[in-house]
Amino acid sequence: MTPRPQRAAALGPRPSVFAGEDICLAAGLPADPAKAARRPLFDDDLWDFTCVLGLPRHQPARVKILSFGLITNPAQRQMTKEYVLALMAPAHPLVRVLPGAYRVPRVISTAHQRIFHAKRWFDWLAERGIHDLGEVTQATCDAYLQWSHHTWNRKDGTPVKETTPDYRRQSVATLQELADYGELFAAGGFPRGFRPWGNKSSQQVSGSRHSRGNRTQPVRQEVLQPLLAACFYSIEHLAEPILALRESERRRADAWERGFGSSDEPRPWRL
Repeated sequence: MTPRPQRAAALGPRPSVFAGEDICLAAGLPADPAKAARRPLFDDDLWDFTCVLGLPRHQPARVKILSFGLITNPAQRQMTKEYVLALMAPAHPLVRVLPGAYRVPRVISTAHQRIFHAKRWFDWLAERGIHDLGEVTQATCDAYLQWSHHTWNRKDGTPVKETTPDYRRQSVATLQELADYGELFAAGGFPRGFRPWGNKSSQQVSGSRHSRGNRTQPVRQEVLQPLLAACFYSIEHLAEPILALRESERRRADAWERGFGSSDEPRPWRL
């Protein structure tokens, strides 16, 4: 790839290598043709994925929207978008050649987490007068990790509560991934060759451990068995007539609409 200047952030970011990219197309996300106007483009500061088909129904709409606007530094905002797109589109021709890139696409909820931790990192640096990742050293990263052991009261700067090991792991992972994808950034990345904590994994650095098994306790048999019995009964005896009734109601509603549409009589007002 073409070498990028490390001090370009001070003059504003150059156009990104992803400028103009259709995010859904790059990430292989199927979009609803009826909602084509919502398809996010790289240059947008708000990526609205409510147009994507097949996303988990339990996710609220806000989780399907990625906002970069709160990152006030233009170079860092563009860098975060480049980073997030690379996470979501590992098969992109510019991403798949990077040795440290993930090979499995990251989901939208993970992108949300990374944006949060990237902004938190940039804000922490700005409070200490650092506005360019090119000025960051390992000592800077160590100090940030120590600070990340707690959440802080914004008014008086006192610690509120201790964070979890997984929270700290995500903080470390974000810094390391910003280094791993640094070749993509038009401006403002870490010094070339620098990776926070070197080859150590985010689990090793943060002290996080992979949990074995489910954290949620299994449902007791005296609760599970009646629940399954009710579900099986509904499927075997009630599902077919319910579906038939729904289809009948749909046909009736369609016929009612067609009847009004073919009549010269005006439709009655609905209260």
